[in-house]
Amino acid sequence: APRTYRTIDALPLPKDTKPAEGDIVIDPDAPGPTEAHGQKAKVMDKVAATGGKAYCCIDGPIQWAEWQFTVPADGSYQLFVRGASEHETIDREIQIDATPFPIPDAMVRMQGTGGWCRAQDDWAWNAIANPEGIPASISLKKGPHTLRWNYINGSQNLDLLVLRPVPQP
Repeated sequence: APRTYRTIDALPLPKDTKPAEGDIVIDPDAPGPTEAHGQKAKVMDKVAATGGKAYCCIDGPIQWAEWQFTVPADGSYQLFVRGASEHETIDREIQIDATPFPIPDAMVRMQGTGGWCRAQDDWAWNAIANPEGIPASISLKKGPHTLRWNYINGSQNLDLLVLRPVPQP
């Protein structure tokens, strides 16, 4: 039977969003995913992409990619995504260390950006939100972790995935 997902809208962030000091930055195309399933994804030259390249063509059923990252200190982290797409919406299932993020059976929906960054800067930033519509956070221990990006619907180019420490009160 097909899976049923709860749709959670990502939160658009200002165009000038960028990684900050203390952020964990995953550049999906450099060095590339540690594991992937699906043949279409590839690294391509893209206007205004970090390093001039992006991880592209994430657009097929049962397609996913994983990236490893290291957390420098125990804490809570939010996930920001810089992507581009001509499609109206992009739906993804996200897992961190095999734990669904932001909640079990969630499908994160990002809005299309109007282009693929072929001739202009079509990149847009989104924060992954929780069901209440605020940036979701996950508690992570110091050390190595894995982020999995599962295709559900809509093709997308990825430039950056950023885990930002949540300020402690």
